[in-house]
Amino acid sequence: MSSKTLSSVLLLTALCYLAAVNAQSQCAPNEWWNICGVCEGTCERLQPGCSFDCNGPPGCQCLPGYVRGADGQCTSNCRAEANPCLHTKCSADHICLVNPHNTPRPNTAVCVPSGCVKKPF
Repeated sequence: MSSKTLSSVLLLTALCYLAAVNAQSQCAPNEWWNICGVCEGTCERLQPGCSFDCNGPPGCQCLPGYVRGADGQCTSNCRAEANPCLHTKCSADHICLVNPHNTPRPNTAVCVPSGCVKKPF
């Protein structure tokens, strides 16, 4: 390998390293730089429906124990976001359920007549 080629390879390696370090410093709180780019959970879908293989571009991802909230930030507290019934008022003879069928929109609040729901006990 010629010295010119070696110099070019070293320069390219240094530039890639600096770009990665710069990108890593751009991550928001509760995020880390993942060179693998696996899919991550969200407050709406805590368990993503994809593999965790290294299949995406590198980027900032939520730290373990955190998921992506509706505001795009990583959060460990999805209780309010994960249960849309907390923000839904139903009439007196109805109760709120999270749409169990995931259609047409997953994790949406649905008011159903209270006599239609089997009690778990």
